Amino acid sequence: MKRIIYYVATSIDGFIAGPKDDASGFTATGEGVARYLEDLKDFKTVIMGRRTYEFGYKYGLEPGQPAYSHMQHYIFSKTLKFKDQSNQ
Repeated sequence: MKRIIYYVATSIDGFIAGPKDDASGFTATGEGVARYLEDLKDFKTVIMGRRTYEFGYKYGLEPGQPAYSHMQHYIFSKTLKFKDQSNQ
């Protein structure tokens, strides 16, 4: 059986984001970010919900694009629809 790794950034009080999806408390640089980006290179699959996927839109992710180009994506949503799902 392959390992499953739950990899998520949380604030010291255990939240993934602040009110209204505010992520301004998270740093975009530093040793932790460098380690995260290096670790991602070994991952083959990503599982996320709609809100996590759509959060990438703020950073240039286009609907239907993979958030991580080298990974197989499983996005769980009852409402998210893409025009072309052939590459999903």
